[in-house]
Amino acid sequence: MSAISSDCRGACNQQPRFPLNPSPSASCPPHCSDSSPPPQSQRTSLPPIPTAVRQAALAPALASRPSLATLNLAGNALAAAGASTVVEQILRRSGSLTDLDLSANLLQFQGAKVLAAHLAEPGCRLSRLALAENNVSAVGAAFVGRALQGNIELRLTLDMAANNLSEAAQAQLGKIAQERALEVLL
Repeated sequence: MSAISSDCRGACNQQPRFPLNPSPSASCPPHCSDSSPPPQSQRTSLPPIPTAVRQAALAPALASRPSLATLNLAGNALAAAGASTVVEQILRRSGSLTDLDLSANLLQFQGAKVLAAHLAEPGCRLSRLALAENNVSAVGAAFVGRALQGNIELRLTLDMAANNLSEAAQAQLGKIAQERALEVLL
């Protein structure tokens, strides 16, 4: 059995190397070079990132990727401000985004209104928009419906499932989808 060096930062002397020290020191014995995570007792838990901080970080991150074709921001607690950031930083600036997933966020009708304004624009290139589980409500669905009716060039698959839509709102979106040969998931 070999002696363990005091310089070792692997699991052998209870000093985790995740994420602070990604590689063991040169004097570390071979058993520390495994990539298994440290035991639960050695892990550091970080507090959740507040929604406002997450949304503030979104703009520069999106601005640095102007040619995205697909963007999945599902489950990021984005509110209407987050939707506005996506529209301004990606949809309007580059026009390259064709697949946008904003499912399971906090968009509500205000976020749907922001996105609907972009859907109504003649240059909108989206071919898939997922807004499921955003509590969009009938009000938000009405904004989206009017945008779909107004932009006859738009060919889109729209996911509006689990949004607390009234039967009337569902019927209206279904009617628009049928008239325009669009796919709308309710």
